Amino acid sequence: MEPPRREPSTIALTPRQDRLEAEITALLSGGSSRSELREAVYQLADALRTQRIGVERAVALAHALVERAAPAMAARGPLAVGAAPADCAEMMERWIATRYRRAD
Repeated sequence: MEPPRREPSTIALTPRQDRLEAEITALLSGGSSRSELREAVYQLADALRTQRIGVERAVALAHALVERAAPAMAARGPLAVGAAPADCAEMMERWIATRYRRAD
């Protein structure tokens, strides 16, 4: 039986999830490399899968992290192609979906 569905904002954070969310927000805000961001997103997706959080909620959480980092991203000035908040959200969505589809 699947646990009751809750919105991302009401999910109780584990210390690991809290750390990963902060790390992803910092990576987005600081303009890190895609490989650094992808690795952190993979770790978050794995943690969320372990908690039996569905892919839809994981994607919603990723979008919320991008929204949280968007002001800092905009403050960096002109962004490179693929580094805009919408582009990052799309990449993160693909990475999460890929991670959820993998067989362990």
